[in-house]
Amino acid sequence: MTEGILEIDFEDKGLQSKDRFFSDIHLYNDLKLLLSKMLVSKEALHCVLVGPPASGKTMFLLSIHKSMTDVFFIDATNASGAGIVEKLFAYPRTRIILIDEIEKMPRRDQNMLLNLLETGTLVSTKVRKTHETKFAGIKLFATSNDIERLSKPLRSRLMEFHLPEYNFNECREIVEKLAANRYRLNKEIADKIASTVWYEMGTKDVRDALQLMKLVSSVDEVENTAKTIMKYKPKILNSSPLVSSDQ
Repeated sequence: MTEGILEIDFEDKGLQSKDRFFSDIHLYNDLKLLLSKMLVSKEALHCVLVGPPASGKTMFLLSIHKSMTDVFFIDATNASGAGIVEKLFAYPRTRIILIDEIEKMPRRDQNMLLNLLETGTLVSTKVRKTHETKFAGIKLFATSNDIERLSKPLRSRLMEFHLPEYNFNECREIVEKLAANRYRLNKEIADKIASTVWYEMGTKDVRDALQLMKLVSSVDEVENTAKTIMKYKPKILNSSPLVSSDQ
């Protein structure tokens, strides 16, 4: 968690503003521009990106997390409602909440989130004591693999944007760009990572490519590293890799 929200004069930046937030994301130029407007708007706007695992949804959240401050990132696959509430109470300056796979939040946590979006107030009751905190202008950006699992009241508060799955060539371009910009890896290594994730690991997920980028420095290392990861990784996690909020 960091402090101080980023201020941008969107009108002065024009179409280039989308690249300030989403330079790592390939394609979706119109959506990047729309999300950029939502980020800098003074209005409380909320949205969910819907699509299969290999559609780049989480990359949008990670880009926002990297570019903005006063941001709270939640991986709903392994977060508890109590933990979410306590962390939000600890950071009352939060202005943007990012939730990956929001449909996996328990219904009671979805209701808590709905109340926060509607009233700007977070409420917690412990041992007959009620704790309330106000959050001015809170915004929510989320992803979902299965939007039908989201509660109808919460879903009605969110603008829905449905993303198609990347094909291999698009995935390779994304990996090449990320490898060069973040980790100074050459095209040969990046292409090997892309093909390994797509064909050998079978996840088609850019997040797996990011993990490999952190662990390899040559083409020869890519396949062996991927085999070791897959050998010891629980199968239940293979289709939904966990993402650290520090990316």
